[in-house]
Amino acid sequence: MNLNAQWTDNGVAQTLVYLHGFMGSAADWEQIEARLGTDFNHLRIDLPGHGKSPLQENTDFPRTARQIIDLLNERGIQKAHWVGYSMGGRILLYFALQYPRPVLSLVLESASPGLESRKDREKRKTADVQTAQKLRQDLKAFLADWYRQPLFGYITDNERYAELIQRRLKNDPDRLAKAMINLSVAEQPDLWPRLGEISCPVLLICGGLDQKYVEITRRIQEKQPGFLRRVVPECGHNTHFEQPERFAEILREFIISLITN
Repeated sequence: MNLNAQWTDNGVAQTLVYLHGFMGSAADWEQIEARLGTDFNHLRIDLPGHGKSPLQENTDFPRTARQIIDLLNERGIQKAHWVGYSMGGRILLYFALQYPRPVLSLVLESASPGLESRKDREKRKTADVQTAQKLRQDLKAFLADWYRQPLFGYITDNERYAELIQRRLKNDPDRLAKAMINLSVAEQPDLWPRLGEISCPVLLICGGLDQKYVEITRRIQEKQPGFLRRVVPECGHNTHFEQPERFAEILREFIISLITN
């Protein structure tokens, strides 16, 4: 089954591919595409179980990566710059290690290389089952609790927060729950030991109010000093939603620097 995607062909040389986070969709990147405009072609993907993309019972990281490759082939995209947020960033990191050829650069926003111990993965699996149950019972209540997590900072005060919630409510709770379990960090291979295999330019982005990912991105850069890192002040986990202007500016500067060099 193919993944759904929004494709904007501006007839230019550089293409951006975007992978959204948990409960998101291709629409989450509209604000960023609008700000970057016609300087790039844009491919915004609905990940499995999100937006208009189906979810197979056996969805996992290898199958999702293969679906992304199929989508690139379908669109005739040979190489691109890639942007992934949170869950999408984790999938992107796995994808880039499995299929490095189409990856010109990586922008990883609030994304983790995974859990480093079996104990942590088992603990997360147990927590995922409980989270999935809450999600299925009452999506609206689940969303209210989800965005009150400390890593999201002051996202609930954002003027577009109500719009975000309305978009999330369009999702099917059962599909979301299954996608969350199948594509959880508990099911993700530990990619920390493989960071050195990445040869393309990498930019790490996180919000200054998201202490968990401030620390994770610091650790990644400590292991790979060649990776660039930007901490967006007064921002939580979802920097591209809270500060789209700043995010687009950082993204543009990064890609332009690669092209001109």
